[in-house]
Amino acid sequence: MMILLLLMMMSSSSSVAAGAYYYFNLGEEGDVCTEKDGDPFGVYKRDEKLKCVMTGCVTGTTLVGSNCVVDQSGTDCTIEEAIDGTLYITNVSGECEFSVCEDTHIFATSEVVGAAKYCREIACTPPTDAESYALGADGVCVKTCKTGYTLDAGGTCTADTP
Repeated sequence: MMILLLLMMMSSSSSVAAGAYYYFNLGEEGDVCTEKDGDPFGVYKRDEKLKCVMTGCVTGTTLVGSNCVVDQSGTDCTIEEAIDGTLYITNVSGECEFSVCEDTHIFATSEVVGAAKYCREIACTPPTDAESYALGADGVCVKTCKTGYTLDAGGTCTADTP
């Protein structure tokens, strides 16, 4: 009987010791931790409930949705169906997408609702430092003057005089 009582005491003290070890080794809020099945590029820290949660991504990666991906953005690229005058650049996941129109083109929208936007060639005299062009709603090239210039009766942009 004494042996049985002794075994029960040792078993319960072992359980208490194991629980205390687990509790005291969890860490505290803000401590860096590792999530077994977590994102390999994720940064994990303990929250107020001491759960290990992702708080961001390591340097050189970006959060896309709920995953950290290597940032592959900012590289010039081309696509097969590229339209003349359209420049493309890679996005975060490395896919090629529209960036800007070349200087000789302007951004336009098709008259068909829901159709893709594209770059349209400016069929006008190339602008000077004082001018810029835009396509009007009717597709006609419209000259405008940049700040500090005024369009005179002859259609020329002249510098404003103080």
